Amino acid sequence: MHLWGKSIVTVDLPSSINFIGTAWFSNCTNLVSVTIPDSINYVSLVAFRGCTSLKQLNVKSVSWVGKWAFGKCKSLQDLSFLNSVKAIDECAFNGCESIETVELPDCLTELGIGAFENCTKLRSVRFSKSIQVIRQNTFKNCLGLVGLFLPENIKEIRPWAFEGCSNLKVVKVSKSCKISDKTFPSGTKLEFY
Repeated sequence: MHLWGKSIVTVDLPSSINFIGTAWFSNCTNLVSVTIPDSINYVSLVAFRGCTSLKQLNVKSVSWVGKWAFGKCKSLQDLSFLNSVKAIDECAFNGCESIETVELPDCLTELGIGAFENCTKLRSVRFSKSIQVIRQNTFKNCLGLVGLFLPENIKEIRPWAFEGCSNLKVVKVSKSCKISDKTFPSGTKLEFY
């Protein structure tokens, strides 16, 4: 149960709180903009899930994004608020259909299963220098991906990480990276460096 009515459009959270609780804003379908103070350290599970009109988050200091925190936020495009995030949990952005670009900061060390699954317009990903594993379904059904460069720090890519990315043609990856079977769609060319 969330704390806010479904008809709210904007929220400016006070600096007296340091987290966004479970399902606080879930299914607030008219919510467009949220200002999150620097005092907020983490966004709990399903906090904004189903906020289909949410476009803008004004925030600087979130370090952890919980499971399904922004799942099905179909209008969310700008992920610049992730500049201080250290962990993105399972399915945190699953179904965020409007996201086109993701820049994962170097402080990010954990990227959960299905984190960006079903982000169908995602076309560009810059990976953190601290990520070592790309887990199952992390980028499943990201139809906008055509080419990827995976930095040397990525040591393992697990099964189905890029399943359903039917337009993914070329992936540049380190020779030392362990790539599981069924990681990429058939027809994807791997270029090793």
